[in-house]
Amino acid sequence: MSRPVENMKTPHKHAALMKRFAEDMAIDKSLISKWKYRLPQCESLRSIDHAPQWIEDYEYRREPDTITVNGVEVPEPIRTIKEGEKYWYLAIVTSSPEGLQWEDLQCEKLLLKKGLLHSTKEAAQAHIDALLLPSKKK
Repeated sequence: MSRPVENMKTPHKHAALMKRFAEDMAIDKSLISKWKYRLPQCESLRSIDHAPQWIEDYEYRREPDTITVNGVEVPEPIRTIKEGEKYWYLAIVTSSPEGLQWEDLQCEKLLLKKGLLHSTKEAAQAHIDALLLPSKKK
């Protein structure tokens, strides 16, 4: 669906997702399986099986990449971060994630390098739970 010329200076609502979709398709066409969309009046997400139309009223989403920790799939840790950006690190001692803002400190760089930072509290908690799984009492 085309937009009026006067709106062309404003980026498309889904511009960032459109870029990511194009990057995914250039890397591997099978990555289309990570993409979902939702109609405005629907609760459930639907799989995308061809190039989306990028309708502004639709919601589009890419499932996060994952890693396997102790047999459990968890969201992949972040690999890059900008100063001032919020992150959650794996506070194993307390068994719960701690949220901070990136200040480019040496300790933060070490956590980032080791794959112990996530962009959401939920992702960090899933990673902690998977790491601690072998030590849980049965």
